[in-house]
Amino acid sequence: MSFGKNLERLRKEFKVSQAEIGRVLGVTQQMISNYEKDCNEPNFAGLVKIAEYFGTSTDALLDHYPVSDEYVRSQRDRLLRYYDGLSSADRDKCFTVVQTVVSLNR
Repeated sequence: MSFGKNLERLRKEFKVSQAEIGRVLGVTQQMISNYEKDCNEPNFAGLVKIAEYFGTSTDALLDHYPVSDEYVRSQRDRLLRYYDGLSSADRDKCFTVVQTVVSLNR
C-alpha cells in the first residue's frame, strides 16, 4: 500500500479530518489531500510527525520492510511490522488469536 493510502486509512480509522492533520503538520488541508492522492510527499520531519501522531512507525507509513539478514532472522520484528499496518479492529482480532494459541500450549 502506498504512503498516501496508508495515511488516508489511518486518518479515517482515527476519525480525523485532513484539516486537523494539516494543522498538526503546519500545512494546508489541500496538501494532506495531495499526500493521500500520492501527488506529494511530506519531508522527513513531516513524516515523523505523522508517525508520532498515529502511534506508528515511519516504515509502516511508507510500507517499507527492510530485508536484511537480521530482519529475516527475526520473526518477532516481522510480526510487529505486520501488526503496525493493521487497523485497531484487526489488532484486537490478532490479540485474541495469540491469546488462544498461548492458552492451548499451556
